[in-house]
Amino acid sequence: MNESRYPRLAALATSLFAQPISKNYLGLSIILIVLGGFVVYTDNNFPDVAKHLVMVAIMLGIARLFNPQPMRWAWVGVVGIMSLLLALDVAILFV
Repeated sequence: MNESRYPRLAALATSLFAQPISKNYLGLSIILIVLGGFVVYTDNNFPDVAKHLVMVAIMLGIARLFNPQPMRWAWVGVVGIMSLLLALDVAILFV
């Protein structure tokens, strides 16, 4: 990534993947995972698109918890494939 062209995106990637994990981040991640699971897996009136978006956002947040960088990028790749499948699922719902 060209850091001079996209400084904010480069700073975000550095904050997500380059810095060590703190206890506060770990606690916040656990809280968000529980809240995301509540939104996705309970009987509620949220539309399926919103549930899928919450699921993908939570799974991308989990990527930060992996310590080795190749594992993080592998997890992001898996989530990318799953989000593509979820997008196809949502597209089938609208057909």
